Amino acid sequence: MQSLTQILASFAALNDAYRITVDDDWLQGRTVFGGLIAAFANHAMRQSVPADRPLRAFQVVYIAPNSAGEVEFKPSVQREGKAVTLASCTAHSGGMVSMTATAMYGAARESMLSVQQAPDALTVQPEHLADVLVRPGMPSFTQHYHQRWARGAPLFSRATDSSMSVYVRYRNEPSTRTTETHALALMDAIPSPALALMDKPSPASTLSWTLEILDHQFSFGIDEWWRLDAHVDAAVDGYVVHTSHVVNPAGRVAAISRQVVVVYG
Repeated sequence: MQSLTQILASFAALNDAYRITVDDDWLQGRTVFGGLIAAFANHAMRQSVPADRPLRAFQVVYIAPNSAGEVEFKPSVQREGKAVTLASCTAHSGGMVSMTATAMYGAARESMLSVQQAPDALTVQPEHLADVLVRPGMPSFTQHYHQRWARGAPLFSRATDSSMSVYVRYRNEPSTRTTETHALALMDAIPSPALALMDKPSPASTLSWTLEILDHQFSFGIDEWWRLDAHVDAAVDGYVVHTSHVVNPAGRVAAISRQVVVVYG
């Protein structure tokens, strides 16, 4: 089984692009796990954007499937100001553009404003919960994560409430600390909460993903638990919009995530 750290080790420059090699144990249906592709798009842009400019906003559009094997990333810095850098990246798989990403990196500024996003209050802790078992039919990439559900109805149970809270951490990852790349991929590691509202198994595919990063501490122990609190905002004409709050191991909201998902059923 290929770890994320091993994929990072395969990250190689190729003229004006970068390439990774991904095994099929990272597949999500017929495409490579979208969180992994997005995280490596950011990693490619990071080759030209210094760490002292934290990632503030990240927008991803998934255009076509990324096949297992080689995926190529072509980053570009669009504008670099005194405090803000705007960058973009395209991913290519099988000779086709498969994803586009835009990122905004911004150095800290002095400001009179300080408003913190409070996480949901949950009393149940991950050590009191059982792991979700990886079963046949589940996306292959889920074997790389421990998931423990703290709140929410089972998938495909025709639930009336879509709210869910899931603790997540890496499984069999040789790195001792999370990196920005680890953290971004993990932020997409749970299924859409819309699937709990369905009455039978139905495929779903993310069309776009937007992240607003609020806390930039990513270097936690690889065995520490993150939490994703998600709910459906709207579902119309087979398209679902859902929002997640990503709570880091320190108990702070690290990011607000929003996805547009097409549900076939």
